[in-house]
Amino acid sequence: MDENKFMKIFIVTSGCYSDYHIDAVFTNKKTAEVFADKIDGEVETWEISPDNLTDKITHNKIFCVRMNKEGNTDLVMEEVFDSHEIENAIEKKTEIFKAVDGYCMITYMFAKDEKHAVKIANERRIQLIANNEWDK
Repeated sequence: MDENKFMKIFIVTSGCYSDYHIDAVFTNKKTAEVFADKIDGEVETWEISPDNLTDKITHNKIFCVRMNKEGNTDLVMEEVFDSHEIENAIEKKTEIFKAVDGYCMITYMFAKDEKHAVKIANERRIQLIANNEWDK
């Protein structure tokens, strides 16, 4: 394909390992950089064929997961894309609270599907336990 037919898009990403995800896609580099600064993300430049644009972009959803200390989940819920839930996911909001059967964690994230959301929540749970932050 003729190189002139390729276009550049600027992908803002954050997270690492299974929490690595795309936060936004821009056609303007400066706009992408401003957005990345606000969420402490990174800007990646992709050259793509306009015909294949949708093949390159993953469509993440916002999830809320409730999990106990042993890693059991009793709630995995896809959230609505409103400003409050987007903010929770960007901030990776995670809280520990006392439930009837012990302490539970509730956490928000961007994920591809429920399985991916549970994996991210489990990694956050492990980190909280390792940092002795679960039973505070």
